[in-house]
Amino acid sequence: MHCATWRSARGLSASPGDPGRGQQRELLSARAGSVSNAAMVIRGFTILLGLWFVSGCSNSSGGSGEPAGGASGSIAVAGAGPAGSGAFGGSSGAAASAGAAASAGAPASEPPLVSDPDGGFTSAVQVARGYLYWLSGTHKLARAAVDGSGAKIVFSHAQKNANTVAIGGFALDADNIYFIDSGDGDPGTRGVYKIALDGSDAPSKLADATNPMGIALDGDTLCFTDGSDLRQVKISGGEVTTLVREAVGYRTKLVISKGYVYFPSDLGGSAEDLYRWPLGVAAPSDASSGAGGSSAGSAGADGSSAGAGGSSASAGGSSAGAGGSSTGAGTPQKISTVSGRAEVLLATRTDAGSVYWLAAYSIFKWSDDANAASEVVEVASPNDSPPRYVLLSVDGTFYWVGGGSFALGTSAATYSQRPPDAKRAISKLTPSSLAADANYLYGTVGNGIVRIPR
Repeated sequence: MHCATWRSARGLSASPGDPGRGQQRELLSARAGSVSNAAMVIRGFTILLGLWFVSGCSNSSGGSGEPAGGASGSIAVAGAGPAGSGAFGGSSGAAASAGAAASAGAPASEPPLVSDPDGGFTSAVQVARGYLYWLSGTHKLARAAVDGSGAKIVFSHAQKNANTVAIGGFALDADNIYFIDSGDGDPGTRGVYKIALDGSDAPSKLADATNPMGIALDGDTLCFTDGSDLRQVKISGGEVTTLVREAVGYRTKLVISKGYVYFPSDLGGSAEDLYRWPLGVAAPSDASSGAGGSSAGSAGADGSSAGAGGSSASAGGSSAGAGGSSTGAGTPQKISTVSGRAEVLLATRTDAGSVYWLAAYSIFKWSDDANAASEVVEVASPNDSPPRYVLLSVDGTFYWVGGGSFALGTSAATYSQRPPDAKRAISKLTPSSLAADANYLYGTVGNGIVRIPR
């Protein structure tokens, strides 16, 4: 199955408010006079048992549905992502559509720290320099101080279709917001832009794109998805480099670390793995040559090549250690050793220089020193739904939103775990995205931002 197909399908989820339940009750009432009392008792018990089972399934995200309280955002809502790998943050998944819409109706068990100034659903929260930033609806960027004061819209896209995602992901540094204009009515506006953190200047365009969505930032380098391709541009604009072709989708999350961009992909398979590609190394052309010149020789661990005329696009490094594999020139290096059950959940923020992700029921870590991936901790089991759409690592502690388990009688919640300690539920809220500072987690729930003590 092509990655775009199943990614689109996973936006479907069971709803606790399934209208079918009311229809069942009406049908039961209408037929009450035509059956015996004994039959009524049996039928009523059967229906109640069925509703109890449906309710349990609705609260579990062990399947392909979103967690209660919203989907993520890399969209993702799509991607949505917490603060990223840069000094202040970087990667926000894109798809704010299906996930963000789910977030809009999410219940909150406590008042939000701040409500969206336009009443829009919130997604993709990040924190930088004492302010929170988030996507407001599908076409606005908003911010507020971390104490909840001063909420305002810092940029509003001239959206023409309310059902279109006009702004995809965004990333932050000390001075600017870098965001994806996914286009709405005018394909010529699509691309990567930057604007001052306070929205005091007009956006300036850094790169054109055809179908952009996800974005990540590290230092002076931006990476972004454009349809099924992965591209790179400097924060000052200029030449756009295509790094990888036919490997990503509109929900793909990205993170940059130590000269590589990391991304989950199924690469034509049925389940995702985690891959990486060296920054600055162009994807080979159809003639298997790097952009701007042919590549000769094998690449070193940093992806560079001594071949005259350009860099080699060898799989992120010619030799992969125990935690990775290389399948030849032009192929991204697979670093995961365990595939996701359907997807790999990438933490869009590095922690102490390491990249973390979830596959199957465990969180894994990539070590540059060992040139290998290793399992850090098992956070779920076949009977207990693993983290969905939100994974954050901060100072050695993992935070995630997990679905409930009908089998175990547990409900969806926000969890934390610092290995080797056991995981614990820290909030009944289920945000669609998370960000963190020294004291708190900040999450998007419905039309507001909630604050959860770490």
